[in-house]
Amino acid sequence: LRNVMGQVYLTIVSVDEVTAEGEAVDDAVPSDLDPALMAARIRGAVHRQHGYSEPADVAHPPTPVREADRLRALQATGILDTPPEERFDRITRDATERLGTPMATISLVDSDRQWFKSRQGVDETETPREISFCGHAINYEGGFVVGDARLDPRFSHNPLVDGGVRSYAGRPIRSPDGHVIGMMCVMDHSPRDFGEQELQHLASLRDQVEQEIWGPGPR
Repeated sequence: LRNVMGQVYLTIVSVDEVTAEGEAVDDAVPSDLDPALMAARIRGAVHRQHGYSEPADVAHPPTPVREADRLRALQATGILDTPPEERFDRITRDATERLGTPMATISLVDSDRQWFKSRQGVDETETPREISFCGHAINYEGGFVVGDARLDPRFSHNPLVDGGVRSYAGRPIRSPDGHVIGMMCVMDHSPRDFGEQELQHLASLRDQVEQEIWGPGPR
């Protein structure tokens, strides 16, 4: 298993069977289980046993005022934990090409995690909401930009920054009734200023995401 920046923190070893008397395992999964689902289940077992730790001075994202309604709008999409789809992967590929960033995601902010419907340059399928950039970003209606996370007190001690996320730009993905369920975002390993044209490109890609989820129409 790898963290969001691709660093290995747990190796999964496949065995035919466990037969030694008294031998214990943390979790067992069927051998024919999809590898991505297997990794997710094992990751959950690790988090249940050991918990999640973070630096005490990490700034947690604020909770949106209408959080319950926002989460209902997110669940209503029916796309959480669905397999990758080319119609979304095409959009994140376009984002990395148009903005020249190594990372791009379609991030949906759930109650305790951000889950990536599509991702480029990011190995993890989700990260804890409490350390996510997108958890902050959903509170900003006009979008969210961090030029240098090391200089921003909200992120200077964030483990994602230690892992290599130095700059971020995101545009909100809104449901038809106006709830921000996630972000169309790009990230870079270096500080950078995102120009107005780049942000317009990102907003255009966000519009494509909304059309793929809900179909064409004003929002």
